[in-house]
Amino acid sequence: MLKAVGERLDDNRDVGRYIHGAFGSGKSNLLTVLGKMLERDEMVYDHGHASLRELRAKHGWLDRHRTLVVRINMMTRHSLTRALFEGYNEALPAGLPRVGFTDEERVFELIDKDAKRLGGLPALLEQAASDAAFDAIPEMPRGMPGPMFVEFYQRLRRGDRGQAPGSGRRAPELAQSRCRSDPAR
Repeated sequence: MLKAVGERLDDNRDVGRYIHGAFGSGKSNLLTVLGKMLERDEMVYDHGHASLRELRAKHGWLDRHRTLVVRINMMTRHSLTRALFEGYNEALPAGLPRVGFTDEERVFELIDKDAKRLGGLPALLEQAASDAAFDAIPEMPRGMPGPMFVEFYQRLRRGDRGQAPGSGRRAPELAQSRCRSDPAR
């Protein structure tokens, strides 16, 4: 496992591992020791088994790469997404900005509720366009016609963040190019 993780880090690729085991099999102990190794905590080597120093010598990436260890316990959690978000923010070093959390499903529920109240999604979009609300949406191409925005919204609602309608570019690319070209955004 350490070799594969090191190779991925050396290639600047994402790393994720799933660990499964029966109650009492040592999963938490393994992750605690590994977390301390990834954080370069010398105490794990000073007080741990001698083989930990051998692993460190064999896997030089442990000292080459800085990693952010995110600790979560799902025992009292109902949402993995929320637990990961909170764990990530707790793991960030002091002084770094925290990441905001958006419950996308709740946002879409509120949009759907407003659309029903106003007589449908096209009516809501017309209202939002007249209020210049679209200016706050980074992926939203300027001047997008209502029907095209309906399609764009429905794709976002399904989790498809691919091509922005009519742009020929993926939504994140569109937002990046607009941010570079429009200093007001």
